[in-house]
Amino acid sequence: MFDRKLKIVQTGSTVARVMPRVTRPNCKVTDILDTVRPHLELTFENILSHINTVYVLKTKPGVMEVQGQMDAPLEFSYLRLKVLYS
Repeated sequence: MFDRKLKIVQTGSTVARVMPRVTRPNCKVTDILDTVRPHLELTFENILSHINTVYVLKTKPGVMEVQGQMDAPLEFSYLRLKVLYS
């Protein structure tokens, strides 16, 4: 969950484990995720304007922490999320 400034205020324990950056103070959604679809800037106003749109988000490079694998395959370096804001 995030606030109007896109600051992350709550996250699940599994997300925090694979993306420890989300637990840092003042971490914003835009610090860890890029929008794949729709092709809009990720702002609170755009989310409200497109409230029933499915968003596809992808983690930015270096955000994911793959434990135990220094040379993890590329598909384990990113996480794609489909989110419906409603």
